[in-house]
Amino acid sequence: MYDFAGWFGPHPSNHSPNTLLDAMLDGHSHARVDLGFAMAGGSGSVGEAGPVTCMVSGHPHWLDPDLAREAAQTGSASLFARLYQLHGIETLRHLSGGFAIA
Repeated sequence: MYDFAGWFGPHPSNHSPNTLLDAMLDGHSHARVDLGFAMAGGSGSVGEAGPVTCMVSGHPHWLDPDLAREAAQTGSASLFARLYQLHGIETLRHLSGGFAIA
């Protein structure tokens, strides 16, 4: 899966985060670089809610029509981050389809 790349902890080398992400993703664009943590993806989306940051790749289908509308407006990654902060792993019960979340 070329959509996810990154690391946790101290910066892993003397290279810039953008250089490392470009190498990991074979030139695909990166979506986000934070101090000590990186996420990237060609077709993925990144979202945040409070301390939760996540990336969604693929085609998640929100089972609740209200959640589907919110995802269309804010993005599935932002919605997942918000719901995960509130409900943890139970958030997955609201989804179906072919997708990956980091």
